[in-house]
Amino acid sequence: MNISRNSKSKKSPYLIIFMFFQLIVMSGNVRYFLTDNFQLFNMFLTIVISLVYNRFHINPRIFIIIGVFVLISIPPSILYGIDIRLYFGWAIRIVNAYFFVRIYREQLWEYLLSVVQTLALISLPFYFIQITYPSFFDIFNPISNFLLNDSQRGHQYLIVFLLNKYDRAPGTRNSGFMWEPSAFAAVLVWTLLVRLIKDNFKFTPWTYVLLIAFITTFSTGGYIGLIILLSASILHIKTNKVKYFGLIALLLFLYVWDLRTGIVSENFQTSVLKIEDEPIHIYNATTGKANKGEISRVAGYVLGFQSILHSPIGYGFPKNESEFGLLGYSPNAFMNLFIRWGIIGITFIIISMIMSVKFLLFHYNIKVSRIVQYLCILALIMSFNGTTLDKQIIAISILLYYWMLRPKIYKENTNSIQYPQIIITND
Repeated sequence: MNISRNSKSKKSPYLIIFMFFQLIVMSGNVRYFLTDNFQLFNMFLTIVISLVYNRFHINPRIFIIIGVFVLISIPPSILYGIDIRLYFGWAIRIVNAYFFVRIYREQLWEYLLSVVQTLALISLPFYFIQITYPSFFDIFNPISNFLLNDSQRGHQYLIVFLLNKYDRAPGTRNSGFMWEPSAFAAVLVWTLLVRLIKDNFKFTPWTYVLLIAFITTFSTGGYIGLIILLSASILHIKTNKVKYFGLIALLLFLYVWDLRTGIVSENFQTSVLKIEDEPIHIYNATTGKANKGEISRVAGYVLGFQSILHSPIGYGFPKNESEFGLLGYSPNAFMNLFIRWGIIGITFIIISMIMSVKFLLFHYNIKVSRIVQYLCILALIMSFNGTTLDKQIIAISILLYYWMLRPKIYKENTNSIQYPQIIITND
């Protein structure tokens, strides 16, 4: 199947709805979506839709992917024991992610972009209400109590927006449709990456929507990803005065906003306090004094590297959870994956993310310098360092996109006027 990278296909409203549904599932808020039974249902639903859209053709690559997963899992299982239920849960998620990618194929990023940027736009008026008239959300308490899982009780939920009340600066951060601001910021990193590449790093109205949504998350990890992407954009287009004017206008808006509300300063101080607490978090995590919910993102790094030095093959899902209970449970998805699957597993994931960025650049016919390409790759990797996006279907699809689709990316032939093609193999 040959697909010109410049071809534009009309988006299916059914696939937009299904992408929205999976994003809501990924949000982790709805308790009915967190059960083992629903995971199985979601897998079968995704398989059926994928088979329909692919004329009931099953690519044998899924068996190779599961086989690699099994091979990576065998050594830690032998050394540390095996929790069959957790391994089976991961296998279900990989199968689900594979067929999810097969539904959207090379248009996965386009559908993700369309849905997330719309949800980001929707979040902005709700966020304004959140900081000006929070009691407005009381009318949604019945639906919140009905849908939210136990750990989210006390929040207020509108499906497309969550009012998160459990932060040090409660009610001043934008969680969007996700369970917390840092998770929303991570998804915005993916979206802004695609938006910038698609537009050749020029700023459009949608770019500013995403930037404003980014700012309202007050997520340290999200800001790091944002700075990396803005750096890539500035390096790629050095003379776009409109872009600089827009960024300056945003900074001035932040300054005026802070003078009137103090929200920016309040969240900045919160971030400073979190950084000051890191030595305590690291000490507690490395000495075994912390509980699962008390390991910070930075402490997850320290604990993770110590663990990998002891076991480069990873720990998988040990049978004796009380002995290995802190491993793989920090709010740092990248290090959780590193700890679970070791050097081999994380190498597969990093290669996949590198190839995903290469694919996006090729797909939208964008030529960039090596440093810009490296920054885009780094931003994608960093999006998984500040939250727990390591078990959700779309997150796994993003992580392993290349291995699940394996698009061949050909270099341009400068002597030919023909556009190169993306070839999805084995169809």
